[in-house]
Amino acid sequence: KEKRKLQALVICDTFTEHFDPISLEIPEILFPIANIPLLEYTLEFLSTSEVQDVILATNFHSQALEDYLRTSRWHSAKQKIHVRVVKCGKANFGDTMRFIDEHHVVSGDFVLCVGGVVSNMNLDEVIRLHGARLEADPNSVCTLVFKEMGRALPARPRDADLFVGYEALEQQLLLYQCSTRGTAAAREPVTMGAEHVTHKRPMTIRSDLVFSQIAVCSTDAPGLFTSNYDYQTFQDFVEAPRIAARPPALRP
Repeated sequence: KEKRKLQALVICDTFTEHFDPISLEIPEILFPIANIPLLEYTLEFLSTSEVQDVILATNFHSQALEDYLRTSRWHSAKQKIHVRVVKCGKANFGDTMRFIDEHHVVSGDFVLCVGGVVSNMNLDEVIRLHGARLEADPNSVCTLVFKEMGRALPARPRDADLFVGYEALEQQLLLYQCSTRGTAAAREPVTMGAEHVTHKRPMTIRSDLVFSQIAVCSTDAPGLFTSNYDYQTFQDFVEAPRIAARPPALRP
């Protein structure tokens, strides 16, 4: 039996106005870092793994991305990965994932990059761990990749605090709580419902992790957005009560 090609889904839009009006003309994923577009770093990272098919899901700048790819090295047939642009025409992350599900854009397990990423991590190891967890538990929706980052480090996001709780042995995510700084919620302690304590498993709670914007998802993940129209962001998906009962595996 022929092994199915591993796909990667890159959500190119951030659905924010942080870089307006520049981002109205140039997609943020093409913004230069050290004179190199962010997209180049993302594709280079994915090309060092088992990924063979990269889908750039965009809602606002599909023509700009297609023009860039046409003149880039990724347009060559000699490249290991095939890169294509899919225009979704949606206004938020949740609707984009529902489009992906409705049009069967992905056909199996896939790597999800929420925006452009710069990384040199061993993605193949995460893919292997996700496959093993999915085989042991079909309800392992996705494997999230976190980066350990102390609260005093300059690179840590300053606009929000993230608290992560996970079962230490299997590293299953049990708590994911993000609060925006400068609000009353940010000054309150971490809140936990009954579902967080009735599982009778030791839970490690940490505040020194940040989500890397990288995840490995099962083929069922986009369908969960279709089934739950209140999921508008990736955070909505992770914070859902369903996660506590049948949580995705976590890879800190």
